[in-house]
Parts: sequence; C-alpha cells; structure tokens
Amino acid sequence: MKVHINQIPAEGLHLEGEEPASILELNDPYVQPRGGVRWALDIGLSEGGLFATGRLAVDLNVECVSCLRNSRTR
Repeated sequence: MKVHINQIPAEGLHLEGEEPASILELNDPYVQPRGGVRWALDIGLSEGGLFATGRLAVDLNVECVSCLRNSRTR
C-alpha cells in the first residue's frame, strides 16, 4: 500500500485492507499462513512529519520443531 502525502487530509486518514500472505516471504515449512495479512492504519501529519499507528494481523499454522505438534496462532 502506498499513500501520497497530498492524499492525507488535515484530520488524518483511516485505512483498512488485506494483502496476500506472500508479502511475508515465509520460506519455513513449519510456519504457514492461513490467509492474508489484515491491517488497519491511522495516518496523519504532524509538524512536517508523517505518522502511522494501527494493527497488523495474520493467522498462522505452526509446527513445533520439538514435539512436531501443529497449532494455530494469531
């Protein structure tokens, strides 16, 4: 996602979306995404600077390398 600085109004901008899990570039057979990467950001301008706060989430299937048990994590 790209946001041009001129697209941000004085009161800030809230954006939400989802990107494909491939952006994580996970090459580990023990960690596999179960879906896309979800994000929500609040973007604003402050004294000539840019700030962004928010959250990022992805659901994963992981396998413990010690006991070989599968589990799901968030």
